[in-house]
Amino acid sequence: MPTPTTTLENSSTATSGPTTMWALQYGGPHITKWAEVPTPQIHDTTDTIVRVDMTTICGSDVHILKGDVPEVTVGRILGHEAVGTVEEIGTGVRGPQGR
Repeated sequence: MPTPTTTLENSSTATSGPTTMWALQYGGPHITKWAEVPTPQIHDTTDTIVRVDMTTICGSDVHILKGDVPEVTVGRILGHEAVGTVEEIGTGVRGPQGR
C-alpha cells in the first residue's frame, strides 16, 4: 500500500496527527483502488474515532465487488470488519471507554 503524502511530521495540523489516510474504495464492479482520503473528525458528541489496526472485507463487500448492490456507488470505502484502537471519543460517549 502506498504511503500517504501527509504525515504527522509534514501535516499542517501536526499536533492532532495526519490530515489524510488510505482507504480501499469501490471503483465499479470488480474494481478497487487505494485512495487518499481525509482522516475522520468528531462531528457529533456521540462520535468515536477508531484507528484500524487490522481489517478485511466480508460477504456483503463481495456482493458489492461483483456489482450486485446497485445502491453502492463508485468511491464507497470498503472493509468494515475491523479491529482497532479508540483514538478519540465525543463528549456524549458513555460506556467502558467513554466518560
